[in-house]
Amino acid sequence: MNMLAGLKKANALALMASLPVAVGAAMLVALPPSSGVALAASATASDWTKAVMSWKDRPLRSGQKPVTIILWDVWDGPRYELAERLVKDFEAAYPWIKVSRQLHTTWGITTKFTATLAGGSPPDVVMLPRTDIPSFIDAGALVPLDSFMVERKVTKDIFFPADIGSFLVNGKTWALPTPSGGATNFLVIYNRDRFEEAGLPDRAPLTWQEFASFSQKLVEFKDGQLVRYGGQMSRHPQLFLPMLYSNAGEYISRDLRKITFDSSEGVEALGFAVSFTNQVNRGKAQIDRIYSRFANTAPFYSGVEAIWWTNVSAFFWIDDQAKGIRYGIGSMPYNANNPKAESHGVVEGGWGYVLPETGNDARKYAAFLLLEWFTVEREGAGWFMLQQKRPSPVIAYNLNPDYLKVNPLWPQVIKVMEKDVTIPITPVHRDIQQAYYTAWNQAMTGDLSPEDALKQAAAKAQQRLDEYWKSRK
Repeated sequence: MNMLAGLKKANALALMASLPVAVGAAMLVALPPSSGVALAASATASDWTKAVMSWKDRPLRSGQKPVTIILWDVWDGPRYELAERLVKDFEAAYPWIKVSRQLHTTWGITTKFTATLAGGSPPDVVMLPRTDIPSFIDAGALVPLDSFMVERKVTKDIFFPADIGSFLVNGKTWALPTPSGGATNFLVIYNRDRFEEAGLPDRAPLTWQEFASFSQKLVEFKDGQLVRYGGQMSRHPQLFLPMLYSNAGEYISRDLRKITFDSSEGVEALGFAVSFTNQVNRGKAQIDRIYSRFANTAPFYSGVEAIWWTNVSAFFWIDDQAKGIRYGIGSMPYNANNPKAESHGVVEGGWGYVLPETGNDARKYAAFLLLEWFTVEREGAGWFMLQQKRPSPVIAYNLNPDYLKVNPLWPQVIKVMEKDVTIPITPVHRDIQQAYYTAWNQAMTGDLSPEDALKQAAAKAQQRLDEYWKSRK
């Protein structure tokens, strides 16, 4: 058995093991699997082209009649033309299908999709934020993909378990991921020149404690004002979950009934972030003043920031805004004072492609072929992510040697993704998320202690979660 075949088997077992056991009408969401993806970074490059079946070899229904389908996505800016090429290539592969592609904003697509559902005229394929998809599953607005996947011989084990995990609900697959949510919360990028100047090792900090000590050596003040710094935490409430999971904590119970982010692990995470902000950067206001000067860019590009919490889209933007900067990458630091802690990013973000329920079988089949092109096929999904210098949710495509041409650090990117875990996402996740974001900000400004902020936030999140479960009875 070659390495990729072994990887697929390991992932299949991990995905099966990740499904929780519950009863009743509960929304069952895949939980963090024990990952078998450590093989991905070491598999031979020659295997990757054979790891995923080509669209040319998949079973195809005969006698298809011309059909036009509507695609909604958010691929704007320099990525717009890349997505246009994907559509043209798809139409060439399936000439009876025409695609009307409509661009939407990242912040507006969910609202507009909700409106079309109410009006009874949804598009055929939609790209939605990961955190919004459970609500539409709950409302019965989406088509499960499993029958199409079986027919087309698309298997779940081709994906990173953390990427597809939250799309597996009630034993069904409701979306396929693109772009990856891996290496998103968070990938650590550091400025190698700044590290060299400060006499630091040429690697990212491995632990919370190293993050603080490295930043202490990198911080610079002039007349009491912060001018350059290592890293910052005060403006990133998104750090809370990966810090929690990198301290052996979880934000919700396995049965999805109880909020747990106010645990001792959560208080330690937020407490560390607040102490770091006050002791190393001398308060949130210092960082806010820096960021006010960089409204349309990132302080990292100019060397003001030396350690950047970012995501895999950063490689594309560094080439666009700060080409030539010397940087290295690392994974989420963990709490060295907790013997159970390990480095974990969380897959809370990212996007999924879904099929709304249109009631038209011919259009749904054509729509799945398009969804498959954007999320599975090498000529589509694989090419698209490579052009953006960002990883594919399809494990094998990341072994394309062309990635090393655009980013010599690519094996390290895969190692970061291997540490990612999926988290359960309920239909009220955005409300829960807002609760711990608020707690983060209250603690950073000193309005509440970390413990009190999380206690209040957990009570509010629990109330919202209880309301959801009550509505399901």
